Parts: sequence; C-alpha cells; structure tokens
Amino acid sequence: MKRPTRREVAKLAGVSVATVSYVVNNGPRPVSEETRERVLTAIEELGYKPSAIARSLKTGNTQTVGVIVPSLVAGFFGYLVTELEVQLAERGYSLILASSSEDCEREKNLLNVLADRSIDGLLYVPISAENCDDVKQLIESGIPVVFIDRYKPGVQADAVMTDNVKAAKRATNHLIQSGCQRIVCISFHHQASSALERIDGYRQALQDNDLPIDQKMILHAMWPFGESVEDALLAHIESHGIPDGIFCTVEGHLGIVIKALRELGIRVPNQVQVTGGFTASTSPWNELMDIPIPIVRQNYQLIAQRAVELLMDRINGDDLPLHTELIEAEYIE
Repeated sequence: MKRPTRREVAKLAGVSVATVSYVVNNGPRPVSEETRERVLTAIEELGYKPSAIARSLKTGNTQTVGVIVPSLVAGFFGYLVTELEVQLAERGYSLILASSSEDCEREKNLLNVLADRSIDGLLYVPISAENCDDVKQLIESGIPVVFIDRYKPGVQADAVMTDNVKAAKRATNHLIQSGCQRIVCISFHHQASSALERIDGYRQALQDNDLPIDQKMILHAMWPFGESVEDALLAHIESHGIPDGIFCTVEGHLGIVIKALRELGIRVPNQVQVTGGFTASTSPWNELMDIPIPIVRQNYQLIAQRAVELLMDRINGDDLPLHTELIEAEYIE
C-alpha cells in the first residue's frame, strides 16, 4: 500500500499542509484545540507516520543513537544494552544496536555504517587501541562519542567505566587473605583496556602482599570467540601444577573453570578457590554451589545512566572538559 502523505492528511482534516506540520512538530505556530483534534483524527484514520528523515533534515536531529558492544552473548552486555535502551527511551531516543564480535575489521565497518546513518551520538564499547582514526573522524564530523566499560587510548571522548583496577585488586586480595599463594589470572582479552586494568589490579594485589608476579600465571582466553578457557587452564595445570586460587576476569569464565576443575576431581573451593566474574547480576548457577563463589558485580544500571546523561549533554551542545567516570563494583562474598 502507498504510504499516506501529509497532503492527504491535510485534505481529510480540511486544513492546510502547514497546519498539519504545526500539529506534528508541536509548532512553531499555535493551532486551536478543535483543529488539532481534526488533524490527529485524520492522522489516525490514514495511518500517517511522519518521516524521520524529513524531520531530521529540518531539525538536524534524528533522535537516534548508535550502540556498539563486543558481544550480545556475554551476560553483562545484554543487561547493559537493555538499560541503555530504557535510559534513551525516557529521553525520546531510539537506538541502532550492533555487535563487533571482538573483530577489529568488523568494528571498523560498523563505525562507518553508523556514521552514514546520521546518528546523533554513539555509545561505544571498543575492542582495543585499533581503529582510533575512524573514531576520531566520527567525533570531528560532529557526532559525540561516549565510551562505556572500555576506552581507546589517545581518543578524546567521555567515558564511563567500572573501576576495574580496584575491583580486581579486591578480588585477588580475597584469595590471598583466604590463604592462596599461587593464583592464576584468566584474562578475557589481550588488548581490551578493561582486561588490562583487571590484570593490573591482580598484579598490584600480589605485589602488595609480597607474592611473586609470574607471567606464566596469566592466561588468556577470548570466550566466547573461539578460544577455549578449559584448554588454557588444563594446559597450564599440566605444565605448572594445580594453583590454589583462580581469578576470572569475566563472567563466562567462572562456570567453565569450575566445571573443568570438577572433571579433574578438584573440589571448589576446598582445593582451589575461584573468584571474579565481573557480572551484571548474581549468577543463577552460583546458587547451586554448596559454597557460593565470591563474585565481582558491576553496576550496569549506573554505568548506562551516566553514559546516556553524558551523551545527551554533548548532543545538546555541552562543551565542558571531557569527563571520565569510574563506577565502583560490588564484591559479593
């Protein structure tokens, strides 16, 4: 069916096309209540929907924000995107969502695609330090960017992130205070800023407690992107023996690690203590444990709220100095 036009709405309501525009755009000229009702009735009868493209040409605003996350499989990002959508909707904005799948080439393509979609701003969980020039070009074109959870070094943009160093240090200290001396850290990425910060917190805890920092105790497994957490852990145990503590830097590692240890006949937490996670909520499987695993829980709601607030400020012309905000995570023992 042919899409109804503004002219057809005007004809049915018995008003001018300009009057229809005043009703749809709530101005700039006043319209009597009786005329407004006639126009709204005609709009409903015809099923007329104003063109977002035409409106954006007039206002310079599409009421649309781009959102790029590394994954929709990892639990934290699912919670985060849901809250971002809620926060944006409260402000009259919709979102265009895309996943980079921790692939730098895909990320580059997504940045270019979203730039062409005339978005008003971008909420963005970057992969690594790559594609910085593409993000800079986006910002220079007038599209504000707010980094969430991670950042790109050298790119001048606002950022809202978990205080990863503090959270990782606290989790590792918990293992040390529980008697662990040989603690494995399993990182989810080689380059992501949040992964590097969590490794840094782990190292700081070891150093503060006069424990050796051994690079062989830091494993990498990009779950769920093809690298096996179980294989990395089993290879380490075969070469270096069983650790007495394991710090997981992402939620997806926890269940896999516990399952791998159980299959080896290793009891958790009696023989090996496990912590970490950086979850968005208390993991359901944790409730099935005889002794719940201490976890790091990120405040995804506050992260989303502050990121959207910062982006709205930039969209509305705020030219205050760039702002980086660290949100404290909760450690649940």
